[in-house]
Amino acid sequence: MLRPTMAVLAILVAAPTMAQDEAGPLATSVQFQELWRAGDTIALPIDPEPSTIDLELPPVPKEPDTLACLRFKARLGTDIPAGWNNFLGLRINGQAVGRRTPEGWPRVVNRRASFLTTHPRYPEVSVVQERGGLPCLQVFFGPPEPGISDTVVTDLEEGYWYLLMVDDLIHADAPSALALINTALREYWPEDVPEQGLLIEELALGLVPVADLERIRESRLVHREPLDGPALDGDGFAVRLAPGGGLQVEMGDDTWFVESSFSFPQEPTMGRNELPCLPEAAGEPGWSPALAEDEGGLTVRASGATYELQRTVRLDGARIVVEDALTSRADEVAGVAVGHALILSGPPAVARLNGVDTIVQAAGSFAENPTVFAARDGVGMGFVAEDNAFGLQMASRVMDNQVTASAGGVGLAPGETCTLRWALYPGHTDYFDFVNALRCDWSVNFTIDGPFDFLDIRRLGTPEGREEMRRLIERKGMRLFALVPWFEYYNGWPYDREQFRAMMTEAMDWVRAIVPDARCLACVETNLVPVPLSFFGDTIPEDWPLGRDAGGRYGQTATPGMTALIDASPWRDSCLRDTDGNVRLDAWYVQHYTDPPALNLMVYPEIGNHRHEHALEQFAWLLDEVGFDGLYIDQFSLAWGNDSTRYTGERWDGRTVRLDAAGRVAEMPGDLGLISADARRRWVQMVLDRGKTVVCNTTPALEELRDLHAFRFMETQGYDPLAGDGAPAGRTRMAKGHLSSPIALGHNFPAGAGADFFMRTVIAHLRYGLLYYCYGTWFPSEGERGGEYGPLTYMFPFTPVELHEGWLLGRERLITCLSGTYRWPGERPPRVLYFDDRGRERPGDATVVPAEGGYDVSIGLRDWWEIAVILSPDE
Repeated sequence: MLRPTMAVLAILVAAPTMAQDEAGPLATSVQFQELWRAGDTIALPIDPEPSTIDLELPPVPKEPDTLACLRFKARLGTDIPAGWNNFLGLRINGQAVGRRTPEGWPRVVNRRASFLTTHPRYPEVSVVQERGGLPCLQVFFGPPEPGISDTVVTDLEEGYWYLLMVDDLIHADAPSALALINTALREYWPEDVPEQGLLIEELALGLVPVADLERIRESRLVHREPLDGPALDGDGFAVRLAPGGGLQVEMGDDTWFVESSFSFPQEPTMGRNELPCLPEAAGEPGWSPALAEDEGGLTVRASGATYELQRTVRLDGARIVVEDALTSRADEVAGVAVGHALILSGPPAVARLNGVDTIVQAAGSFAENPTVFAARDGVGMGFVAEDNAFGLQMASRVMDNQVTASAGGVGLAPGETCTLRWALYPGHTDYFDFVNALRCDWSVNFTIDGPFDFLDIRRLGTPEGREEMRRLIERKGMRLFALVPWFEYYNGWPYDREQFRAMMTEAMDWVRAIVPDARCLACVETNLVPVPLSFFGDTIPEDWPLGRDAGGRYGQTATPGMTALIDASPWRDSCLRDTDGNVRLDAWYVQHYTDPPALNLMVYPEIGNHRHEHALEQFAWLLDEVGFDGLYIDQFSLAWGNDSTRYTGERWDGRTVRLDAAGRVAEMPGDLGLISADARRRWVQMVLDRGKTVVCNTTPALEELRDLHAFRFMETQGYDPLAGDGAPAGRTRMAKGHLSSPIALGHNFPAGAGADFFMRTVIAHLRYGLLYYCYGTWFPSEGERGGEYGPLTYMFPFTPVELHEGWLLGRERLITCLSGTYRWPGERPPRVLYFDDRGRERPGDATVVPAEGGYDVSIGLRDWWEIAVILSPDE
């Protein structure tokens, strides 16, 4: 496969099968009244930049009971089946052909929203996925017939066919412009570029009976009907147990169904014990849920051969809290794959997986936001995993009218009970309303300070450098300074402690003379500790790559000889290892280690181990002896992503397991985030107990660290904020900040970037409901690139009250990049400041009108390019 799309398998509750028309593909099974057809096959070349072909479509007058559709075959021409990728974009009359129609139905009629494969890295692939901000269809690589890779296991009968519903995009009384866009670039193939290009065959526009489209749609939906059972009445909703043990959430005239499944070992493929919204539950012999109601809520009890389940359902204010207690009955470690599905009456008009509008979210990739959300027809509901075991592994997907969340393997030691806790938030139709309610319940709204940036104190070595930095600090209004070089790591490796103390003391005195209330933070690392190459003696082979220029990697496996030396040192209990016990090292972030040369040990803290005690000593020295006002701690989470450097292979974390096809435990890895949670909490608490500040890179993924008042952000560079005229793309990982301190670290500015780049980066953060921390941000005040940091200087302090797309309400201020009327809950009329697309304050007239509980403030902006700040008249 060539650069295939990343996805994850997350099948939770058995999906309905769909009978295929005997004629073959669903795309050709419909009545298709052809109105226009392209001539020959269209070939879009693979060029250094995306290639486009523009076509003119005829007007399509509206006819009753029919809808306009495009039908075609799409493939990347190769001699043999060779994989797939999301390369084909379409625009009709300038509008991208996206994933859903305005009514929420998938535009791709003949395929499910994703297809399944046997490829070990890409088990599930979204049919539509953005590339560079453009929704693109997956294109299979292959010859005319047969063409689909043998790793694909679903929708095979469709071959290369696509049937797209485009009725809302086509003009009825004028020609329409169709642009076909090939986003495959020559750089993707270092050699042997597919010269045939991306081929569009049998392209036609036609009318399809609504009945045919509905037949296909309906055949894919899961249908449930409300059943009688014990219930709890909430404010505007009720939750009722179905006889099969599933939950029925009644919201007005609509009922949503929540079904769950728990795997059990079975040859040749694992079985599922279910709690469905049906009269009976399916599962292994003896699986028979018993329902009960008492003063504490509702309960469901069921037993299998491997475990017992006790489910408790209770109301907690406006939310439904569910606890699933699994107790092992096995005499060895057992593993359970767990899944939950929200079943709607039809496809959701709005769906967010882990805060992101997507179809599939990979397991563990967004553990910092373990939520799913859906809404349709004026009702909606959010789901959140609140325990570590489920949240750290959570995968999510949208499939027709189901929105699902799953965990691939929860481990149970013999006789052990593990309680999985999750909550439903019924009634919310806006994702951010759900998030704001959840933030209150999790008590994560605390005051965030700033502005923040890194300051390399070596730039203060000359009068010119000091004057340049003074002006920049004043322009930014900085209060939090992460002082570089790092302490005993990276570019601070050459300095001993007395040198470090002297240079930092002088720098902090200089900073505080300019900003009296400044907070100066020492930069420290969580999981990388340098050791000189001399430590390893002659155990490093000549061909072992050292340094990024030589092919050195992050997570490189040490030789047995290197491992033996580490095992003879105090670091033996703190090192990341592979499944054979070999230590894994960092040979990538080592370019500064020249005097002497060094490698990084990859370590993790645990109560009582060497790294934990070593860090506590480092931190105490920095805070108490040097006099820092706090710490900036890098790579703090240890539970981001889902690659091999998140897990240590020689020990078990007590909860994470990987199951084989039959549902038996195949691997018992150690999730470093889970292992280190208590130690990292102590790190933060020791700083806070001294009345000092903690800023951490990465957002919390463990319940032990959610409520700590540390300023947590994630890095979000890697996009072009100036692309397009509407909302800047940003990065989907920004959604990781929705359930903690809502901050993201802005771009490390590329060469030539100016004030407009800065403003659009800030606005990209606002689009995701986040505040902005600087990352070496600089641009001139004058000239073509010039401007100011205006909104940044009025962004902090900020105590979150509400997050929204494009704006945030804090106790101290409201920040927005969208025109509109906003409620200011102050006792006196607020001030309103306007900032143009260069960050300079500009004149602006806001209409301020007294209203219940405060004032209504009407603001006019160039949306997504300018920013307004509403704040107290005293600021």
